[in-house]
Amino acid sequence: MVFGAHFGASGTLTIGDTTVTDIERWTPSAIRFRMPAASGRVVVTTADGHSGYRDFHIGESALIETAFDRMTTYEVSAGQGINILDLGDVALDDPGFVPTGDGRYALLGDGAASELARDVTLHAGPDMHALRIIEADRSADVTRWQLAAVYGVNDGSDPRIEDIGGVLVEVAHSVIPSLVGERLDLDTVEPRLYFGGGEEHGTPDRWRNVAGGAWTISRFDANPGMPLWSLRFLTGWRQVQPFSRLPVYADAPRYTFPFQTRGLAGRGQVVLATGLDAELMGGGYQLSLDGGTTFTPHDADTPLPLREPIAVEATTPFFLVLEASYTSPGVAVHAIDLAGGLTKDVLPRLPDASLAEADTVPTSHLAHATSGGKVALRFENTHTLHLADFDAATPAWTVLTDVQSTYQPGQPGQPGTELFVVMRDGTIQRSTDWATFAPLDLGIALALPTRVVPLSIQQLYGRWLVLARLFEPASDTPSPLAPSGFLLGPKP
Repeated sequence: MVFGAHFGASGTLTIGDTTVTDIERWTPSAIRFRMPAASGRVVVTTADGHSGYRDFHIGESALIETAFDRMTTYEVSAGQGINILDLGDVALDDPGFVPTGDGRYALLGDGAASELARDVTLHAGPDMHALRIIEADRSADVTRWQLAAVYGVNDGSDPRIEDIGGVLVEVAHSVIPSLVGERLDLDTVEPRLYFGGGEEHGTPDRWRNVAGGAWTISRFDANPGMPLWSLRFLTGWRQVQPFSRLPVYADAPRYTFPFQTRGLAGRGQVVLATGLDAELMGGGYQLSLDGGTTFTPHDADTPLPLREPIAVEATTPFFLVLEASYTSPGVAVHAIDLAGGLTKDVLPRLPDASLAEADTVPTSHLAHATSGGKVALRFENTHTLHLADFDAATPAWTVLTDVQSTYQPGQPGQPGTELFVVMRDGTIQRSTDWATFAPLDLGIALALPTRVVPLSIQQLYGRWLVLARLFEPASDTPSPLAPSGFLLGPKP
């Protein structure tokens, strides 16, 4: 339509070089017409009976289409884990929104203690659009496995979830996983203090669980010129602020030992600390029969330090101790009875096993499990699990190879009889007699198809907790959601 004045009652209208013939209405002030298929933007009108004409320039408008025109949702609620979103017919280019293959998208939600809104900008080619995400205090779906928390795992590290005094701790990064309602919460352990009263904070360098807590050893630097080790009885953990916890110790004196002390074990009032002898020339140990108040030193008369003592509740209880160098492989196996008597070479030497240097590797105690007279020792450097039953007529070693980690259900001082072994390929083996093992399928199936390779497993309030590497299906390509993280099993 052309608007103006003095068009007269009729006339001629041209666009460029084309005369418009399809005129629907002509009035002195407006002309309504159908646009011809003509080029040009100048409209010329000539009114009948007048010598003049008028020029007009055509302005065009069009409905612009975008990639988000068929998007149907502009606000979503996300729980912790993998949220499957139906946003309508839209093809996103954002890495945080992973296509599921059926037109929907997987979004990894963190969850929140209280409802939290955040706005993100979606991209689809050159187009952009806003989406509001409401992080909710819930699980994305409590009835199925969830990637509850992204968690970095370093190559070459020994990631494992350990029980220290009744609390689960991922020892590689000193993180405590716990359940808050439906959500998995990760607290960091308070860092060490390297001044004043010594290292009372942080994950202990060595620990052995016993009834009611754990005997722990931490490096103690009250005298920087003479490094010592602090022996304490850990009775619990206290959360002092968000994402920070402190170990809670018994109301008893702290005992310090010369730096040659490396290992620790306890059974009731009997506490054993192992390391070098008084002349630092061979193995030695110190035994307390009064809960750590006084210690009696012993010379083991071995060429190498005694390390990693473990209380074994066999028919005749004793402490299993290992003799090993800090620089070369080979581990000898001895026993110390509850009165302090040493029996050397109770089982054949382990020629290929070795123990990490205690001064340079934090929290590097030997991963082990015991049940009655049964003992399982896992050596990180060889990925082997050595098992023996000291209640058998003739105890002997059996060996599993390619082992990643182990898990023994139970409570401190009350270990269970089952033993779970996580293999390096991610498969899991289970045994009740610690001699025969059968495959175990935890049924891990995430909402987004993922190849899951477990590294360490535990149970948290009746639900499986799995630290795992994540890959695309049938591939070694890391998952677009996260390369590794904590998985939480369905709620019972």
